[in-house]
Amino acid sequence: MNQQKGFTITELMFAMTFVAILLLILIGSIVQFTRIYNKGITLKRVNQSGRSIGEELQRAVRPTDGQYNFANNRLCFGNSVSFVWPMPSDAPVNWNVYDGAGHVPVEGLIKVNENVCTNWAVGAIPRDKSVQLLDDGLIVREFEPSRNGGLVSFRYTISTPSEELVDATSRCSGSDDFCALNRFNVTVYARGY
Repeated sequence: MNQQKGFTITELMFAMTFVAILLLILIGSIVQFTRIYNKGITLKRVNQSGRSIGEELQRAVRPTDGQYNFANNRLCFGNSVSFVWPMPSDAPVNWNVYDGAGHVPVEGLIKVNENVCTNWAVGAIPRDKSVQLLDDGLIVREFEPSRNGGLVSFRYTISTPSEELVDATSRCSGSDDFCALNRFNVTVYARGY
């Protein structure tokens, strides 16, 4: 009787099937962890940007009497500081472009160390006095200032720019890893009131 040592084809097939299943589980887990990580990074960027914008708004309002001008996606306090963000894509005229040749439109949200609400001309925003406040790939969806005596409140929404992923209730629909949206409320007391 000749007995050979080794594995049968059936035993090898079961072993390879087991290894393949383990590899599929491992790869699926890695993909899922990566998606969760990317979603977390996107949410972190939105939250950090929203908080830093809130801090800049507080710094701009505190020394003033709380009066502001707000129109055409421009918010100005006195003669010292303005906040500007892009006009909607369906606006008849995009007022918010930088000065100089080419009329480059404003992207994200910028802080301008000058009052740009006195000159509504196209190209009236000086690039050399502008500071970018919003990370690349994020947009301002809503911005609503209000005033009650010396209290100035701001409600604004920061999100990723994917229009098709945000539904009518301003929530991320679908399963995109990079869709994030957050609303912020900031109330500031104007010391000059």
